[in-house]
Amino acid sequence: LTMGVGAEVWERFGHNAIVVEDRAQGTSIAYNDGMFSSTQENFVLRFVQGRMTYWMEGFDTERDLARYVRRKRAVWQQELDLTPAERVAMRDALAWNAREENRYYKYDYYLDNCSTRVRDALDRVLGGAIQAQSDGPATGNFRFHTQRLVAADQPVYLGLALIEGQPVDRPNNRWEEM
Repeated sequence: LTMGVGAEVWERFGHNAIVVEDRAQGTSIAYNDGMFSSTQENFVLRFVQGRMTYWMEGFDTERDLARYVRRKRAVWQQELDLTPAERVAMRDALAWNAREENRYYKYDYYLDNCSTRVRDALDRVLGGAIQAQSDGPATGNFRFHTQRLVAADQPVYLGLALIEGQPVDRPNNRWEEM
């Protein structure tokens, strides 16, 4: 699933999740790596510094989709062309990662987030095929993409430009750009 941008600052970059539909069991679970809590200690400071603890959680797909629709966010669903063995591997990896002892991670705005986690899960199931095809320079660095997505909100862009610093100006490769 790919969700379009939303009104909140943390929704400005869209969102991604993987759905596992098991027709035999009659279940459909949306695995979401974008979960965080505003009750984390020093939430605002950690959010601004990009030092949040995020986690993955599986939700009933219909209820999860309804939440995005209520917030007037676009949603695109794409079916992955995986073999039966790859589908089982993906299902098992996502279920393992959603366990309490495995679900938490240190979020990074650019290198470890809901999009990179979807990319990485697919790449693992496909034996590294995505990364193998992503050599070469990116179309822009992290600052370019940040500006592209928040330029209409000057206070947000200025705040991000100030706190990000020069690391976002380095050249990226296509893998990082994903």
